[in-house]
Amino acid sequence: MINSTDIHIWTDGACSGNPGPGGWGALIKYPDLTQKLSGFEADTTNNRMEMLAVINALKSIDLKLKIVIYTDSKYVKDGITSWIHNWKVNNWKNSQKKDVKNKDLWQELDSLAQKLDIDWKWVKGNSGNIENDIVKTFLNNPYFSKRPPKSLDRGNFAQLNDMVSNLNTADAAATLTAIIVASVHQALKLLPSFPTQVWVTGGGRKNLELMRQLKIKVPADIVEIDQIGFDGDMVEAQAFAYLAVRSMRGLPITFPKTTGVPAPMLGGVRSIS
Repeated sequence: MINSTDIHIWTDGACSGNPGPGGWGALIKYPDLTQKLSGFEADTTNNRMEMLAVINALKSIDLKLKIVIYTDSKYVKDGITSWIHNWKVNNWKNSQKKDVKNKDLWQELDSLAQKLDIDWKWVKGNSGNIENDIVKTFLNNPYFSKRPPKSLDRGNFAQLNDMVSNLNTADAAATLTAIIVASVHQALKLLPSFPTQVWVTGGGRKNLELMRQLKIKVPADIVEIDQIGFDGDMVEAQAFAYLAVRSMRGLPITFPKTTGVPAPMLGGVRSIS
């Protein structure tokens, strides 16, 4: 049971290539609010990303409450609770008398941990089971086999909630992630030619498991749009702002060649609060 008076932190980190471009994320649940943190490095390792997720989460906390950290990295959990004692006795040298790998981060994490009351918990990574029958059933929707131009309202997939409602949280999350990856792959196959590179923007690019699966399942170079000079948190907002301006000026926002409408059409409702 989670104690509501503690601070609970879930962390993860990964990279493509090891070494290669990588990212880290942390979900921090305070007694009265939730905070999300994330970061990216162009050249790093899995272990450094796992460590930076924990370090940056701890650096953001200034409350004197008990902290529970959940990590799927045994490197982090065993390192900070067991191995570190000998490293410090041996002046941060390993059994081969060489500097401990990631010495800079271990020293920083040790300094933070000394000042805080932390309970370290290891959790199995990617522990949810994918219900493939649900994935296949969802992808059988005729929309996914129809070539562009096409469009749907987000309400068209309202049944998805019912499809996973009987699954536990981990299995539901794993299944929904698999559905996203499969639908992206299917959409790309309907293009005139399969792309060699896919740019990922919006909140999805911060979902480490989603990004990991895209890189495994989609035969293309999966790139966070930030890596090519765009602000991944702003692209969608800018697109909707552009559509809003067109709507306010009485200009069409949907066209036969983009969504399949019979003629250019206006859209949107202006709301002033």
